[in-house]
Amino acid sequence: MGRRAQLKRARRVVLHDTPRGTTVAPRLRQALAEAVHSVLQEHASPCLEGLCWYYAVVGCTVANALVGRPRYFLQAGSLWLRPTDPPEHLWVGMDARDGGLARREFHAWFVAPWQPATADGRVTVDPERDEVVDLAARYYRDWALRFGRAWQRPTRPFLWCAPRDLPEWLRLAADAEATRQAQLTHASPTVQALVHDLAQAVLLRLRVAA
Repeated sequence: MGRRAQLKRARRVVLHDTPRGTTVAPRLRQALAEAVHSVLQEHASPCLEGLCWYYAVVGCTVANALVGRPRYFLQAGSLWLRPTDPPEHLWVGMDARDGGLARREFHAWFVAPWQPATADGRVTVDPERDEVVDLAARYYRDWALRFGRAWQRPTRPFLWCAPRDLPEWLRLAADAEATRQAQLTHASPTVQALVHDLAQAVLLRLRVAA
């Protein structure tokens, strides 16, 4: 079987639980997250700067392939974590404001449906029906430890939930300029080709796992 035929078969297998135009089926979310992680571990160094961007853009590309339309959209901005319970109330993270993408201080995730962020990072969302997806959540602990903080939170391989269900110790603040720059990066023909190949590898991995 040729590669093109394999990819077509992969899409048929994983789409049976995901009606076109809807959200990614809950049972496929963990498989998608693990397939993205596995493919990126094979193709990129875990220390690669901006690795969260690859998790977000490859995951977003695959999620849209599963639902058959552009439901999911890349976002970038600030990540804030509160690694421990009170009495400590200190937050640590990456502040993407004022050029954070250029200085490699940003986080990336994807959302559905698209809601444009204002200049100060505010986004209007439906707390029950919208989706926030962070496939790089497995690295929260590593980032907190990098700041010299203990980690007392559950270690999750990924987050995929409505905004109202985000953990109270996590803040994702979309930044308009960081998001625009992250999307422009994806628009590069060279980057598009790389993301395409990674996404196809994920789709094949999902076929094997189904």
